[in-house]
Parts: sequence; structure tokens; C-alpha cells
Amino acid sequence: MIRQTLSSGHPFLDGITLERLDKEHCVRLNIPTPFVPFESGNFPTPTGRVDFASPNLHYTPATESRFGDSGLLRKYPLEFVSAKNDDSMNSTFGYRPDVQVQTSIAYLHSDDAVGRGILSGDRVRVFNDRGSCFAVADVNGAVRQGVVRIPSVRWNKLSPGGLGLNALTSSRLSDIGGGPTFYSCLVEVEKVGD
Repeated sequence: MIRQTLSSGHPFLDGITLERLDKEHCVRLNIPTPFVPFESGNFPTPTGRVDFASPNLHYTPATESRFGDSGLLRKYPLEFVSAKNDDSMNSTFGYRPDVQVQTSIAYLHSDDAVGRGILSGDRVRVFNDRGSCFAVADVNGAVRQGVVRIPSVRWNKLSPGGLGLNALTSSRLSDIGGGPTFYSCLVEVEKVGD
């Protein structure tokens, strides 16, 4: 693959071989210093200029968003965000009691909470067609209306019912790039128990 890339005929790679890389360990591309490829324009667009309103660029809202499938939004009116927890970069630290507490909170906007009879400290179930998880509500203005946030990543075995927030997210891939869609997720929240 390296040989194929180096023999592509691109002028930046002219004279760079695998043998030369083996010998020198690092070889600078054949680019001018400073490298200002579009200093004189010549953009690869029909006009040769920067094109901010290209007819080739079309925004397609995520199916699971406030701009997506209206039927799904009526059923699950809250956009779910599982941003990283401030004290842990991933589930490696999920065993720590402080992380367990921080990742068990569902942050809600007061307007969303009031309509559902939810107060700070209430136990809630966050759910959609894929699954559900349980958390403790925090109604404090930390998120905008229409959003619920639960910091990630709580260990399933430490979660009530063994269900974590990944039970809510889709395995669908994005249309451009084939990336994950776990930030395109609609849910509903309900108070559980007294």
C-alpha cells in the first residue's frame, strides 16, 4: 500500500520511495515553504473560488433530531446527549464511586421537567424503542429546553437493572463518512416511583 501511494505520480511524492523512507525514516513532501496552495485562488470548484453556497452541498438533518423524522419526534421529543463526564475520559474509571454518582444524573430543562412532573432528585427512566436506563433528575438549567443529558460512561453492572445509556443509542452509521450516530438520539423521560 505504501509503494502504491508513493508511485501515484503526485508531484508532492516525486522521488520518495519506500527504500528512502527505510533509510532516512522521515522524508519531507515536495511542497514549497511556506505552503499556501490557494494563495492565488485556483480552488477545485467550478468558479475557481471558495464556494460557500455550493449546490453540491446539501444538509440532511439527522433522522433522530428536532429537524428529522417528525413522527419520531412526537413519540420521543427530547434530544439525548451523552457528553463525557468531567472526571473520567471513558468507562475505565467507571468503578470509582464519584464517577458512579456523576454518571447517574439526567440533566433536564425546567420546562421539560415541569410538564412531566419531575423535580430534582426524582428517579427517572430515560427510554426509546431501543431500550431504557435509569437516572436521578437534576433540573438546574444546565441544558437547553428539548435536551436531556446523562454524562457517559456508567458501567452497566453498576446501573439499576444493568442498563446503561448505550441501550438508547443507535448502531446506525452516518450517511457521510460512515461515523457513529450516538449523538443523534431521541428519547422520552418519565418519573419512576414516588
